[in-house]
Formats: sequence, structure tokens, C-alpha cells
Amino acid sequence: MSLNFRFFLASLCLIFASFAATWPSVSALAEGIIEDWAVRYAEKQVLYDRQRTLQPVIRELELARQFAQSAVLIRFARQPYDSSLRKNALQEMESFRFHFLEMNYFVALYKTGEYFHNDTNNRFQGRQLRYVLNQKDPADAWFYQQIKQSRNIHVNINWDDKLDATKLWTNVLLKDGEDVLGIVGTGLNLKEVLDKMVQRVEPGVTNIFVDHIGAIQLYHDSNLINFSSFTQPTKDLHRVDDLIDTDTDRAILKQSMQDANKNADSVISQYIQVGGKRNLLAVAYLPEIDWYAITLIDLEKLLPISRFSSIFIIYGVTLIIFMVLINVALRVIIMRPLGQLNKAIDQLKQGQAVSDNLKGHGEIGLLIQHFKEMAAKVTASQSHLEQQVKERTQELEIATRTDPLTHLLNRRGMMEILEERMNPPWQGFSLILLDLDFFKEINDQYGHCHGDNVLTTVARILKKHVDMSGIGTSARWGGDELLACVSLDQAPPLLALAESIRLEIAQTNPSHDYTAVHGRLTINSTQSLTDVPLTHIPLTVSIGVYVVCSTDNLAEAIHNTDTALYQAKSDGRNLVRLFRP
Repeated sequence: MSLNFRFFLASLCLIFASFAATWPSVSALAEGIIEDWAVRYAEKQVLYDRQRTLQPVIRELELARQFAQSAVLIRFARQPYDSSLRKNALQEMESFRFHFLEMNYFVALYKTGEYFHNDTNNRFQGRQLRYVLNQKDPADAWFYQQIKQSRNIHVNINWDDKLDATKLWTNVLLKDGEDVLGIVGTGLNLKEVLDKMVQRVEPGVTNIFVDHIGAIQLYHDSNLINFSSFTQPTKDLHRVDDLIDTDTDRAILKQSMQDANKNADSVISQYIQVGGKRNLLAVAYLPEIDWYAITLIDLEKLLPISRFSSIFIIYGVTLIIFMVLINVALRVIIMRPLGQLNKAIDQLKQGQAVSDNLKGHGEIGLLIQHFKEMAAKVTASQSHLEQQVKERTQELEIATRTDPLTHLLNRRGMMEILEERMNPPWQGFSLILLDLDFFKEINDQYGHCHGDNVLTTVARILKKHVDMSGIGTSARWGGDELLACVSLDQAPPLLALAESIRLEIAQTNPSHDYTAVHGRLTINSTQSLTDVPLTHIPLTVSIGVYVVCSTDNLAEAIHNTDTALYQAKSDGRNLVRLFRP
């Protein structure tokens, strides 16, 4: 036996002995690496799925909210039998249709039960009224259930046999103040949603989207998807719990969902048994639609330990000879770039700017370049979404304080100003309260459209004298009442201002087509409708004014102003009266 052969045998024995001694620790280390990698992969996968899910849904949800805030639809829902309002509402619906991703919409009215719909192919042009909802029809239970529970937003999967469509529906309550007038929304094609959000994943990775009670909404097995889960009994729903093997693991899932709900920006990871196999569970909460994104990773299928066998053999064979070279090569070529990449991923996760010092060679360099491009897109998208949210918040804030007809402040906006003026340090001010004389008769005789024209004319005159002159702020206080808060603390200039407003209104005559009117109207201090032939529309207002005292509270100031207005009405209308304590 030659020395070379013995040295070869000794080397083999040494390598095999070293391999046998290190195999258990290396195997455990490999499993630890796999588990650690799997947790990071699961967290990134869930965050990616959440971002990918929210983008189209949030866009549709935001448009649906704007749709529900349309003044045209609200007026139509208030008066659904008005043909002119119906025509305008149908035009508004079709206008919004082109903004939705799949160019479809629905509008369901609570008062009449009418359900309007048109799709991307414009199949129902001229026939948007598809059917009438029925409280006794189980297929329509979703509508009455959402209104009953006062859920402003609801996202669900539903098959509508009347429309022959299965979609992910985004429903938003149509409200006027606190009054629910109906539900509006749009739908996304379920097949495309499943393909984008659930089907396109790695082998061994399962994505599930469930609602707030764990009912399955999106899943690769469409047989387990709960259609119209909003109306089904809880016991009949397909729940994500049914996929879990043991009660202990179901409790882990439930606790993970609760933790994710409390920390909407985090991903909760745990190990559970699914189908007899150990799976990594990752849960994230989607607060915008009240869903959960759940990812199950089968580690044996995604990254089985057997894949490391060749690495272990190579490691054992080259353990002594190439230890230093491999260590240096791994550190320079792989570990250092991956460490930088991992740090950059953490920076991106925390919303920080990604460092430009990322460098690498070969596939690692290509991976880093792809990550940089993805990070730039994610950052730009996040910035764009934040800007959109900021703009929408500002628009909503303005809308909640402004009257849509007169473009003056509404009662809420004026109350905020009055409450601020009542706070110290005291700065004297006065209130001017206007009420249109015989406004009901004008509406009854000529219609509400002309009544609105009269109201906007008076509002424009009031705004010119108060807001545009810089002495105060005006608002629509009630139906035909306008209120102005002016920085005057003496009665003479206050009366002079109110009188100039009254005179200009009395000299104004809003345009009207008299040929379409068959009626008789004359106005004085004791009459409203008589048999005097109609020749023009007298437009007058009664005005009550009050110089607010520093000892008044807000309710007393408003009451005193209203008392002055009542006195002007009692004295014959078209007058200005000052309340004197």
C-alpha cells in the first residue's frame, strides 16, 4: 500500500469523520437558516401581497367614496321620482363608469329599491335600471343587511344571477348627512383578482384572504370562497380555521389575527400544522377593507432540507483545502452584498430611503439592481398614495364645512367660527340673520329649481356685502335662512349694513320663464296667494340683527338674533329689526 494511497485513505477518513461529527450541527444550522429565511420571506411576501391587493382595491374604494358623495346622486336619491333629477343622475353614473378600472358601477336606492347598473361593454345603455330590490328576496339581503349594520364600506365576493356576474364588489353607503339613501359601488372581475392575488405564487406558498371573522374571501380553491358572506349564517361559512389541523394551531391563528389587527403595520409569524405538514404562518391586517392577508409556507416543498445534501457533501470534501478561499469568496461575493441588501430591505420596510451604496457582481448585482428599481417604485407609489390621501382629506374637510348650493359655509362651519369668536380674548361682533319672505310659496309656485336660484342670488348679495368686503363671514344657516357674523360692535353701522343688504335684494329680480306659469301671486304683510295676475317675482327678505354682548353665551346670541328676525316677520316682512336686551 503506497503512502499516497494511505494518505488518501487517511484524508478520506479524516474528512468522513469530520463530516460525521459536524453533520448534526450543520444540519441544525441549515434548518435554522431555512426557518429564519422563511420568516423573512413570509413577511416580505405578505407585505408584497398586501401592497399588491390594496392598490387596485383602494383606488376603486376611493372612487366609490367620491361616487357616494356626488351631489347629483344625493339629490336624485332624495327625490327619485323627479324625471330631471333622474336624467342628471344617469349621466353622473355613466361619467363615473369610465373612471372605474373595469368600467362598471351599481347604484341601489333605499327609498324605491331601484338597482341601476352598467358594465364595461355598455350593454345596458338606456336600460341602466336593471331591477327592483326586494327585502324578501335572499339575493338582495346584502343591501338591507349593510344598511341595517350601518357599515359605510363593505368589500365582498358575490355572484349576482340577475346580472350574470361574479365580482369582488366594493360597496359604499350613499348618505346625506346621517340619512342613508342607498348603496353605490363597483366590481372587479373575480378571476382576474384570483389570478393576480392568489394564483401567481411560488410552489409551497398559499395565499388566503379572509374577512374580519375569518371567512374565506380569496383562495386558489374557488369552492371554499364565501360568496355574499355578509348575508350567510356564520355556521355555514367556509373559514380559514377549517384548513388548520388542531385546536391549538387554530388558537395560534386566532391570536395572530388579533395581534395583526392591533399592529396594522406588522406581520405576525408562527409555525403551525396544515395537512399534516409543518407550515410557516404569516398574517397581516388590511385595515382599509377590514380583511386579513394570510400566507402559509410549506418549508419542505418550498425549500426542502434535501436540497442542501450536495452542499454538505461539497462542504465535507473541501472542508480543509478550500476553507479560507471559500470563506473569503462567500464574504466578498455573496454575504457582504446580501447583508447590504438585507439592511436596505429593512430600511425600505421602515419607510427610510434606500442607500445608494449597494453593489454586487453577477446574479447578486442583478438582484440588487432589480431591488433598487422595485424600491424606487414602491417609494414613489407610497409618496403618491400619501399625497392622494392628503388631498382627499383636505377636500373632505372643505366639503364638510361648505354648503354645496350657495358655496357659503354650512351650519357646522359657521358654528365653529361662532364658538371661536365667543372665546376670550373678547372681540365685539354682531349677527345678521336673513330669512326669505314667502320662500315656500315661491317653491310651490315656480318649483325648487327656481327656489334654489333665488336662494343663491340672495347668498351672492350677502357674500358681497360681508365676505368680500372683509368684515365677516356668511353661511347658510337653514333651509332659507342665511346667517352672517360681522366685526361690528355698534348698532348704527350694523343696521346700515343690514338695510343695504335688504335694499339690494329687494331690487333684484331673478330670471324666470313666466309663460310656463299659470298662477296668481301677490305679497303683502297679511297675504301670500291671491287672485291678482302674476307679473313678476317680488324677492324680499326679513332681517334680524343683534350686537352680541360679552356676557352672552352662544345659544343666547343666536336666540336673540332669531327673536329680532321674528319681529321683522311680524311687523310686515321686508324689514330690518334690531334686538335690544
